[in-house]
Amino acid sequence: MKDTTISVNGGPAVPVDLALAAMDAVTMAKPKTETRGLMCRLTDDEQRVRGVDLADAQKLLADLTEKKREIGNQIKDAQDKIDCLAETVKHRQEERSVVCTLHPDYVADSMTVRRTDSYEIVAVRQLTHAERQAYRQPKLPMEQDNEGSKKGQDE
Repeated sequence: MKDTTISVNGGPAVPVDLALAAMDAVTMAKPKTETRGLMCRLTDDEQRVRGVDLADAQKLLADLTEKKREIGNQIKDAQDKIDCLAETVKHRQEERSVVCTLHPDYVADSMTVRRTDSYEIVAVRQLTHAERQAYRQPKLPMEQDNEGSKKGQDE
């Protein structure tokens, strides 16, 4: 024969059909709940607060974007310096300002550019028109004296 009673936690024995009916009554009396994200209308005060929050967020974004630009420029500058130094180390030389002398050769119609620190020839180029003219028509000593006196008066 089937057991028609049930005992919960050592309590009195109750017929199964009455226990099930009681359980249904308890379940129906207290419904299950769940939370969902649903759209809700804002009050006027909430609307104003959200507007202020929006303005603050836009200002923050603008500030961060400017910082990002500045940092990007700093990164680019650092990378350029690294690249320049890497080339200097790789080739064991760097560009510097060096005084050079110009030596005209009017017969060969050329100008030789020579370093003053090592006396190496840097370049040889053709004389310009003005340089040729200066050789062909040198200034007279009297013209040179006038230029010197004009410079003295200007200063």
